[in-house]
Amino acid sequence: MVAQSGVPTGGGHADVEPALAVLRAALCCAVVSLLLVCRVFSSFYTDAGFLYRSHPLLPKRALGAAGFRRLKLLVLVSSILYGIGFLLPLTGALFCCSFAVLNFYATRFSTDYWITNTHLNIFSFLVYFSGGGRGHSVDSLFGVPGWHAASVASLSFLVMRLYVVLVYFQAGISKVLAGGSDWFLTGQSLRVAVGIHGTRRGRQLLATPGRRTCAAVATGVFELLAPVALVSRTVFICFLAIALVFHFATWLTLGISFWFLWILYPGLLLGARWHDGAGPGRQVWILVALAAVMLAHTLLRGSHWPISCHDLFADLFPMELDYYAVVLVDAAGDEQFALPGAVVPIEYFRTANLIGNVFLRGSDRGVRDALAKSVLGWANGCRWPRGGEIMHPVRRNPQIPFVGVRIALYRFDFRRLQPSQQLDSCGSLVRDLHVYGGVPGAAEEIGA
Repeated sequence: MVAQSGVPTGGGHADVEPALAVLRAALCCAVVSLLLVCRVFSSFYTDAGFLYRSHPLLPKRALGAAGFRRLKLLVLVSSILYGIGFLLPLTGALFCCSFAVLNFYATRFSTDYWITNTHLNIFSFLVYFSGGGRGHSVDSLFGVPGWHAASVASLSFLVMRLYVVLVYFQAGISKVLAGGSDWFLTGQSLRVAVGIHGTRRGRQLLATPGRRTCAAVATGVFELLAPVALVSRTVFICFLAIALVFHFATWLTLGISFWFLWILYPGLLLGARWHDGAGPGRQVWILVALAAVMLAHTLLRGSHWPISCHDLFADLFPMELDYYAVVLVDAAGDEQFALPGAVVPIEYFRTANLIGNVFLRGSDRGVRDALAKSVLGWANGCRWPRGGEIMHPVRRNPQIPFVGVRIALYRFDFRRLQPSQQLDSCGSLVRDLHVYGGVPGAAEEIGA
């Protein structure tokens, strides 16, 4: 049933309008925050254009600074207008398409991972084709024509609920496949993850084996039992409440809040109230297909944008781990140790992958030099806020610039790392992968 007035007349169907409007506003607020507050689409994508890999659906060459700014401006303006419900059919289409292009473009820079917010792309299209909540918009105040597709909206909310549940289930299955029961029973991976990327408070909270095991087991129970949330609306509400506690805990220990997922929970709850008991009918095959595709990515441990296998932190990390580090040398000859995420303005779990792809797995000398030069530039001049999965930038003396950089492979013994210590206190150099700039006493390049 399609009601051109934008507000369906059939009983409970009117309840979907507030849910769609809340989701529309949440999606647009999330994208505006990613652009202006977290700044995940940083200068990396213009400074590192030499890393860009073309795709038939994207430009053949990397966008310059002006072109990238225009694309971000289009996403920003369309998200604000769509968020308030102004000319929904037009601004909604611009928002969904431009943000999809921007997010997909950001995956094409020599990393095998991408920003873990692609659910925003999927949900934005679902909300748009459901009518976008026109009953609560600027358009409804001025009588601008629109549409509402009740059957599409019903299916969209079912798809979104299923997607959210499967994201957690994928993470649990990934841990079972990659780490086995030891991932949960030893807490070893949590110790390593918190040691590398965790907060000081996280190291203190997970300082003992018993606490780490409890946290790992609780994580596994929550993620592996996620599908139970689909039984009823009441169980779904309980599941989302537990998910909020889970994300608060990950923020407390790892500095990761995953806020751009749980910001959608209020709209999903309203939508759950609307379609509870409606059932997908003959459209159940769409839900089955979505579940099959997402779980296949997890079982095969592969990701194809916009579907991820969600295997971050899934491995059973050894207590002695080889990991990439960046050693910056300033004009006074002093060295400063940093993780890749503190000198490359993208998500930290992508930076290690980027360093490995460029410096360890076969890029040519020109590309290695170009990225090392960019790292120096970001360390000296680029400042960005920590948000979501982006680390704080490295700190330096503003009077003494960095003039050289060593990209290195270190071996960290996490059995020696105390909660109050810095990561480099338990590390030893394995070998330098690349040396660039003014590094006193170093060979021009060691180990390619």
